Amino acid sequence: MMSILSGGHGFDFKVQGFYIIDFLVYAAVLVVVLRKPLTAFVELRREKLVKDIEEARKLREEAERKLADYTKRLSAIESEAQQILADARAQGEAERTRILAEATATAQKLRADAKTRLEQESKKLAHDLELHAVELATQVAERIIVERISENHRKALFSDYVDQVENKGLIADRSSGGLQ
Repeated sequence: MMSILSGGHGFDFKVQGFYIIDFLVYAAVLVVVLRKPLTAFVELRREKLVKDIEEARKLREEAERKLADYTKRLSAIESEAQQILADARAQGEAERTRILAEATATAQKLRADAKTRLEQESKKLAHDLELHAVELATQVAERIIVERISENHRKALFSDYVDQVENKGLIADRSSGGLQ
């Protein structure tokens, strides 16, 4: 039955046994010859992997530190930016209030100045009008006097006026070169 399963050929130690012995010798030689270099290679590879893992861990820690630092800086910058904006708004509002107060004061001063000038101009205009009215009244009175008073009546009025002035002591003496 064995011969049927093996394809009609049985295990021949002379052929197949030598193959097995050759393989075992070859494997033993490989183990003896390659053991140290292979062990050294595996150890170097392991050390390199450990070193790479350690370096990757350090880089990750450094990256995390930098991320934390940058996050902290960004937070500080955002806080500072918010503070700057708040200060700028406060300064702007203060400046706006100051400008409005200044403008209000200036407007009140301009109104007061305009009112004062208007009052002065009104007084001047009233005074000028009064002077003009007096001048016109004088001219009209002069014209009426010239038309209605005779020469004798004029001399009498003049003489009365001179007497009144002398009585008050304004003219010392008529004969000393005073008015006639």
